[in-house]
Amino acid sequence: MPRPSGFSFGPYSPPMRRLFILLIFSASAWAQDPVELLRRQFPAATLGPLNQQAFCWQDSSGASGAYRGDATQRLASVTKLFTTLLALEAYRPEKTWTTTVYRLGTRVHIAGGMDPWFEEEKIFALIQALKDQGVTRITELTFDGAFVFTDTAQSQHTPATFPLVQTALARYFTANGAFGATANQRRAAVLAFQKEEGIDFPLPTSGIATTRITPGHTNPLLNVPGVIVQRHTSRTLVTILKAMNIMSKNMVANMLWEQSRRVKDPATTIAGSYKFHNGSGLPVISGQTRLDNTATCQTILTMLSTLESKIQARGLEINDVVGVGTDFGSYRERFLNDLNLKESIAAKTGTLKHTSSLAGWIEGENPVRFVILNHTTASTQARAWQDRFLSAWQNGTSRPRGYIRSSVYPVEGAFFD
Repeated sequence: MPRPSGFSFGPYSPPMRRLFILLIFSASAWAQDPVELLRRQFPAATLGPLNQQAFCWQDSSGASGAYRGDATQRLASVTKLFTTLLALEAYRPEKTWTTTVYRLGTRVHIAGGMDPWFEEEKIFALIQALKDQGVTRITELTFDGAFVFTDTAQSQHTPATFPLVQTALARYFTANGAFGATANQRRAAVLAFQKEEGIDFPLPTSGIATTRITPGHTNPLLNVPGVIVQRHTSRTLVTILKAMNIMSKNMVANMLWEQSRRVKDPATTIAGSYKFHNGSGLPVISGQTRLDNTATCQTILTMLSTLESKIQARGLEINDVVGVGTDFGSYRERFLNDLNLKESIAAKTGTLKHTSSLAGWIEGENPVRFVILNHTTASTQARAWQDRFLSAWQNGTSRPRGYIRSSVYPVEGAFFD
């Protein structure tokens, strides 16, 4: 028998028809209302009580919603979006930092310029540059307080200090010039980073034999006759912000926060309810006391709007300073359940003990800003749920950002200018 034209419930009775219609409209309502979707689908048995979570959103039409939008929560590395905003308020996007190296015979002094991103990639490049100039031995390597080098990821807020930098340098400038296990591990990681970035800069296979590494507040080689002075210029602020957000660089974030807040008061830039102890989102731990950066979901949502406006005012796009789902780093294993979503989202992730957070933008017919703050110890499961939740909410309506990734490697060509 031919099927009747139009929509038909076939043999179902009128009551069944009414139930079917109700289910259709209910499913449609859930898809349109992400807060209701959250209430119905949140896996409390895995992630913890729903009443300890927070979620809020707003789309380009002005529609918005929230669940516990005014509750104070830890935000972890979502803090770095606040740091991004403050840095763009304080400095032009093209700002760079200069590190100056003085060399006289077998003595070397590093005069820092508060470069916020001086890590192992640059220390390898510095060693290679010195070797290329014939340096085979250093009797004394000195550095000042404006030079901050670290090669170790932090699990809690760690201020930049002379001992921190001295210890890190000693892993590369060793007594016999050989790299130890840590330096070789870092070298392998840098090579992998270069491969991912599609570049091939030479890396030394050993360090430079160094007798003594000494911190100090003065430059012992300043204005000494015969001294060779060379300079290294960092990547621009825009590139540093992008790298900070992609790879969640904590020391970078805190240095940018500290420098920026001396130029621009956060209170005049960031509206809402929040309390920050640093620019990274890492906890400040002293004995049994732990202090975390906290904010309400609505405050973060307001910050996203302000940051978006500042990015546009600086002649940039969100993709220029915030990680996109197709970037590496924090995003490598995210949104694999929905590749359309992966190409449409620009966001910052955050993970700490008891915290999994995600905040950013989704491109689509009605672009949205969103914030998810999960209070949970099940971080891996929380990230997977966030991906599924956003996919169910967007339901195929997101669209690719048209983003083409560019290199954020911290050294461009030769180390010295």
